[in-house]
Amino acid sequence: MGDPEKTQDLQCLTANEPTSELARRQDGASENATHHPATGEADGSVTDIAGWKASLPPYATDLHYQQLNATQLNELIGKGGLWASKARREIARRECE
Repeated sequence: MGDPEKTQDLQCLTANEPTSELARRQDGASENATHHPATGEADGSVTDIAGWKASLPPYATDLHYQQLNATQLNELIGKGGLWASKARREIARRECE
């Protein structure tokens, strides 16, 4: 009856994050959206990926989000895009523990 890990993630998300974030996670669209580096809003383009990546802190490409501290995760969330999504997921995971 569904993936228990995903169900728990959505339950934690419901309790800890805005409804719009829950909706984005459920439809999966935000995982692949390009986000404007200044606003974090999805803009649908992929024309300035190099500039956007250059604006990320060095630890943004670290695949071990559980090793980042809360300040680093919050900085990634401010940058938008996939890194922000993964950072939000890691914060939600920590809050559910």
